[in-house]
Amino acid sequence: MTSSIGQTIFNGIWKIVLSLFGQIANAFGSLFQDAFSGLGQSIVAMFQTFGFSLSPYGVWAPLMFVVGIGIAILVGYIFFDIIDAEKDVSGFENDL
Repeated sequence: MTSSIGQTIFNGIWKIVLSLFGQIANAFGSLFQDAFSGLGQSIVAMFQTFGFSLSPYGVWAPLMFVVGIGIAILVGYIFFDIIDAEKDVSGFENDL
């Protein structure tokens, strides 16, 4: 008789614990779904905006894309070249 009461109490507590963990798992699932859904939607919006900004160029859009990337690489190269040149001058001054 005692074991059936103990079993009933244990089953009740176990159901509560499982329900709690199930709700926590569902909450984390919803959190991850919202976070990754928002990230994905922002990436889609970025590419759509980029695509729409090239729409006035029509068939020349791929060329404008390549030109834009080329200009960005050129500016980066010049920027880092100037920084490196400045390091050479300051290093030469330190050597003297």
